Amino acid sequence: MQNNRNLNLYELKEKIMRQYQQGFSLIELAIVLVISAVMFGITITSLNSQYEISAYKVTQTKLDLVKKAMANYLFKFGRLPCPADPTAAQGSTAYANEVASCFSNVAACSTGINCGTNVVTGAVPTATLGLGMLGGIDAWENKIIYAIDPRFTQANSNKCQVQGKLLISDDNGNLLNASGTATYVLVSAGKNKGGAYNDQGLLSVACKAGTKEAENCNLDATFIDGSFNDTSGATSYFDDVISWDINHNMQQCPAGVVGCNIWFDAADPCSVTYNSSNVVSAWQDKSSSNFSAASGAASPTYVSTTSNLTNGNQYLLFSSGSNTLMSVSNLSATTAFPITDFTEVVVFLPTSVRAAAIINAADSAAYNTTNADRLIGTNATGMTIYKMALGTISDVTAASLTAPTIATATISSSVGQKLFVNGAQVATSAVTTSTFVSPSNFNIGGNASVAAFDGRILEIVTYTRVLSDLERQQLESYLATKWGVVY
Repeated sequence: MQNNRNLNLYELKEKIMRQYQQGFSLIELAIVLVISAVMFGITITSLNSQYEISAYKVTQTKLDLVKKAMANYLFKFGRLPCPADPTAAQGSTAYANEVASCFSNVAACSTGINCGTNVVTGAVPTATLGLGMLGGIDAWENKIIYAIDPRFTQANSNKCQVQGKLLISDDNGNLLNASGTATYVLVSAGKNKGGAYNDQGLLSVACKAGTKEAENCNLDATFIDGSFNDTSGATSYFDDVISWDINHNMQQCPAGVVGCNIWFDAADPCSVTYNSSNVVSAWQDKSSSNFSAASGAASPTYVSTTSNLTNGNQYLLFSSGSNTLMSVSNLSATTAFPITDFTEVVVFLPTSVRAAAIINAADSAAYNTTNADRLIGTNATGMTIYKMALGTISDVTAASLTAPTIATATISSSVGQKLFVNGAQVATSAVTTSTFVSPSNFNIGGNASVAAFDGRILEIVTYTRVLSDLERQQLESYLATKWGVVY
């Protein structure tokens, strides 16, 4: 309709211009000026609209970059940063850097940020996150508001905090995720700048009580992700840009190597279910697949006492004497393990080197030589990868398995199998994967027909693709540092 309107106005103007080329009367000139003013107003409105759309896109991109930086920070330091002081001016040492303390009490709360019940609020500490001094400035030249459950700013104290205590609701008060809680929230105050501080540390516009978006700047633990409405003066006015994260969404694959479909991490006590005698009943997958491995008739032991840790980390101890075994059953063949192209990584330390399965994916609990199950395991002389019915590749002497070891197997439909031990390629096979079955079970520590593993299983990661050399090295480097593996 607006395009037609523009055409009509242009046509009217041109008609007047053609009809009266000898000159204009005052009335005619007034008509031309009115038409020009209307057209100019339409153009300005359109430009303003395009500017606002661009501003929102730029700001949303900045929020996404902050979230990625937060995940990287969590991976590196085991915690999330405190907010920065929003009142700090650009050029000051406090600008864009996290404050020294943000416990949720007045005595321990650093100057500049606000410490309330279950929440501390300030600005995004982009310098701390490695995003530079201006990474936390939105398109309207104000600092992005950063609110966080303070428990997650303490090193290692957040490991079992599955949910934060920040509430995110829609316009009608409905919680916007399954748990209804968030670990941290990022808010751009948008065009009206309500509650935001500029880069000089000055409050741009005070948080206006009684409006819908006041919930995002009143410094409590409740937030609204509402419907956009920029009608001036309306109580339902809402132009905030908001984003948040919950704890289990922050890191779903180790070392930032994305796309893992299984991740069992014995160093995380929150992922292991065990009783007062440290007998393990379940091991929870930390990837987005959310699988769970259950113990069989005999269970591994969770070793968590300080004197027996592996490089300072807890682990699961499997015993060949009691045939301990854990199994993930009812895998989805299409999402858990493809028939071709996958990567399996396991970190382990044998108590004794013997013929045993560390991990295997199979079409049943039993190991099946006909259906080409796959396995990473040990034998009497060292490290082995089996791909039954199509051959075995084996290398690494038993003497090299007396310390924590990283075994990485890549299987490709085009280039066959490769085995890496502690970062070095030790064996390869040109056989294809055409006869692999789609597994329904993933077994840890053995299976029904191969001897049980005897020793420590520390971490297991699998992918439904072959990792690039750079990705594999990045993952192996992370695991080596974590578990004390010496290359």
